[in-house]
Amino acid sequence: MAETNILNTLGAGSGLDVSAMVDALVNAERAPKETQINSKISQSEATISGLGILSSAMKTLSDAYQRLDDLSEFTDQASVTASTVAFSVEAGSGPVPGQYSTSVQQLASSQVERLFVGYDGNGDPVGFNGASENLNGGTAFGIDLTIGGTTTTVNVTDTTPQGIADAINAAGLSVSARIVDTGAATGNTQIVLTGDEGASSQFTVSTAVAARETLRTAADAILTVDGVQMTRPSNKITDAIPGVDLELFVPTTNAVTVNVARDTAAVKTAIEDMVNAYNAFLGVTDALKDRENQSDDGTGSLAGNSALRTIMTQIRRMMTSVSSTPGENVTVLADLGIQFELSGQMTVDGTKLQAKLDGSFDDVATFFSANTNRQTTTGVASRGLAGDMVKYLADQTASTGVIKSQEDTLKQSRGRYEAQLEALDLRMEQIRARYVTQFTAMEQAVDQFNSLRESLTTQFENMPFTNKNN
Repeated sequence: MAETNILNTLGAGSGLDVSAMVDALVNAERAPKETQINSKISQSEATISGLGILSSAMKTLSDAYQRLDDLSEFTDQASVTASTVAFSVEAGSGPVPGQYSTSVQQLASSQVERLFVGYDGNGDPVGFNGASENLNGGTAFGIDLTIGGTTTTVNVTDTTPQGIADAINAAGLSVSARIVDTGAATGNTQIVLTGDEGASSQFTVSTAVAARETLRTAADAILTVDGVQMTRPSNKITDAIPGVDLELFVPTTNAVTVNVARDTAAVKTAIEDMVNAYNAFLGVTDALKDRENQSDDGTGSLAGNSALRTIMTQIRRMMTSVSSTPGENVTVLADLGIQFELSGQMTVDGTKLQAKLDGSFDDVATFFSANTNRQTTTGVASRGLAGDMVKYLADQTASTGVIKSQEDTLKQSRGRYEAQLEALDLRMEQIRARYVTQFTAMEQAVDQFNSLRESLTTQFENMPFTNKNN
């Protein structure tokens, strides 16, 4: 405020716009340094932004390779069919192509018991009189359930049919209970107990407050695949036919052929998508290093950048080299009809690719995946082309990778530049204060000279010999 007041009074003696002169002198010293520092800040921010674009593009590229880096990406691609309503089929994990003669002799079943009052004179069951009928005189009682040789006593404190069902369900056993209303005029309520499927899930129930009757016994499913009979505890079966999930509905009268055919279409699409992803990635990197057309959208922001150069060189080397796990007939991408053009873009010969998938499918799987699953999280040395690429891209974008390292360095540099701007502001204020002091002294001197001039002029004018008319 004091400086402002001083500047407002400056120029009164000299008649000059001293305030504007001070601003001009300060700005003349500030401008080149400030421009230089701001240019460095802008360059750092542009490079950080460009590295972010590069990192995002690498993630997209990695996603395409991840569709090829596991053996399951190849072996799970299969068409499974069977012309029957007796059971359903679908591809599971690693279906093996072939034809499997399958028949179902018996379905798996669960044991079903009922609790009721007893039988009438005609031998018909008589149930409880409603879910809320009081039992055992209102005194709590126990129900013994024996499953797999282990007996558990379920304590019933709500002494009603509903209380029995609730206590059994709350016990957390492999037996569930429900209330059934038969619709009879009296004795219409029964308690139905159901166990799990399979012969090993048989159970016994014992209680003094009700009669019991077995409505259905537990049994295993029995089926035959290619002449081999087998039993399973459930109607949902995943290990009778390799890599095929079955669900049994009814026994068959004749054997049914389950056809498992390799589906190469999905793998071919994944490989073509990989090529397209690489070409899109190349388009991004070409823009990032385009020095001639720099713009705010990131174009040219990584021109001459060492990280981009290193990453592109390594990716290109990996794409043109022999796979770390080559197959007998597939060792490089060119064997699959994938070639590099002079522009750097890749092209796919679909006919040649399909021929390799049809004739050397296992080699293709080995080439990309090293015949392993989830290998990018293990310490294996070779992961196949796709696995190696996924790991390389992940390493470069990790917290210890080259991109993060450059970003950290740039952010530190930006911090130093911002500190330099603050120091420049402080220095300019000091320079401004010096100029104000200097011009104030000048104005004071001018004022003194003006006062002296006016005094001398007055004295001369007042001298007696002065003739104003001459």
